[in-house]
Amino acid sequence: MRKCTLYLFISLLLPCQLAYSQGTTPKHRSLNLTIKGYGISLGNSPGVNGLRVNLVDHGLKQVNGLNFTLWKPKENKGAVINGLAIGLVAPEAERINGVSIGCLGVIGLTSLNGLNIGGLAAVSNGQVRGITLAGLGLVGQKEILGVNIAGLGTVSEGEVRGLNIGGLGLVGEKGIVGINLGGLGVVSEGEVRGVTVSGLGIVGRGGLKGISIAGLGAVSEDEVKGATFAGLGVVGQRIRGIALTAGEIRATERVEGLALGAYRVKAKAIRGIALTCLMTTFESSQGLIIGPYLKSQSLKGLSIAALNSISRHQVGITIGLINYAQQLKGIQIGLFNYAGNNPKYLKILPLVNAHLG
Repeated sequence: MRKCTLYLFISLLLPCQLAYSQGTTPKHRSLNLTIKGYGISLGNSPGVNGLRVNLVDHGLKQVNGLNFTLWKPKENKGAVINGLAIGLVAPEAERINGVSIGCLGVIGLTSLNGLNIGGLAAVSNGQVRGITLAGLGLVGQKEILGVNIAGLGTVSEGEVRGLNIGGLGLVGEKGIVGINLGGLGVVSEGEVRGVTVSGLGIVGRGGLKGISIAGLGAVSEDEVKGATFAGLGVVGQRIRGIALTAGEIRATERVEGLALGAYRVKAKAIRGIALTCLMTTFESSQGLIIGPYLKSQSLKGLSIAALNSISRHQVGITIGLINYAQQLKGIQIGLFNYAGNNPKYLKILPLVNAHLG
């Protein structure tokens, strides 16, 4: 009976290729319970379709299924894991497609695709796609796409796109797109687009578009478009939409829409409505300006300010204590009104001055 049992056991194992094998190099040592590459591999085998359990991955080729490692990997250039990669320290492969979980981190030399969870970090020299959670940092040398959450920061030399949350900050060199939350800052050399919230600042050198909320400042060297709210300042080449701040709104070219800057609104041109508690300065405007002090080269529209100072052309109406226009085509209403193109006896008038020709 015992012999029959032994023969039966051996006959079952033979087709499974029970082996303690050693490849051409000492690193490939494994006990394989497989049929045509399918089954269970214990040790540092080049790969398997099924379950592979190893102490230290070194020279891994491909696993389709579950790869479980106990210690930090050595070189795994060219390795591919399709399925589930779990490491007590950090699973690593050229490409990981599926689910990767590491107590310290997960590493994809070329890409991480799927659900990636790193106790401390998730790192790829290429792209990261899917849902990625990292206790401290998420780093992708190329684009990071999907749901990306890191306790400290998410950093990419490419684009960051999707739902992006960084405890301290988000950095996407080529752009940040989606719902973006940075504890301190959201920074990009490219465009920041979508709904962006930052405790301190938002910087998108290539533009800010969408809803941008910053504790201190929202800054771009290009266009700021949408609804922008900042504690101290909104700065851009062009500001379009709604911009609100307790500090300054400054555009190197023009402001279009509604601009509310408690300290100052400053631009070459204003098209729309500008409100300030202190000063509005521009070269030209079309619309409504409200604030204590207006300084401009030309005005088209309506201005309500304690002091309206227009060094060239006014077309429209100014209302204030003092109204000054070198060339007036419209009406001034205030205590002191000066129109430089009126006849001598009509240049300075109280209450109302006009030139309608």
